[in-house]
Amino acid sequence: MTNPTIIKSPILKKWWFWVIVFFLIIIIFSLNNDVQKENGNIQNNQSQTNQQTENYSNAFKLASVEIGYNNPPEELISKFDNLLKDLIRKCSEKDENQIANYIYKTKTMIEEKGIEITFLQAGNGINGSIPEEAAGVMSCAEVASLFVVLTTSQ
Repeated sequence: MTNPTIIKSPILKKWWFWVIVFFLIIIIFSLNNDVQKENGNIQNNQSQTNQQTENYSNAFKLASVEIGYNNPPEELISKFDNLLKDLIRKCSEKDENQIANYIYKTKTMIEEKGIEITFLQAGNGINGSIPEEAAGVMSCAEVASLFVVLTTSQ
């Protein structure tokens, strides 16, 4: 009695195997496309937010932070704009972003010492510390540092 050997075809030759593989490939590609679309949407939203923030002037940003919301009155924006223009004229640094950062850092450093001060007061303090005769010569960073020391040592 001979035992007949049943020859099975490999799984790669089964039609149902290829159907399953086909559907898995479709599912994987559709999931990958969904993830790429979501990443693209997130990047677009971030770039739009960055562009909106960059479009605002430093005066608008300081005024917004000063009052705590994103709709400052025009009068306050105008005060910050005039202050920044005056500091650009008086300081040896001519970058408005850098000068706005000095105002921000001055306020935060003074408040760390427990003294309440507004951004406008800090900026006017720096501006008032630079005499007209020294316009364009003095460093805004040095004047801001001196203003912090003088304000907090009283």
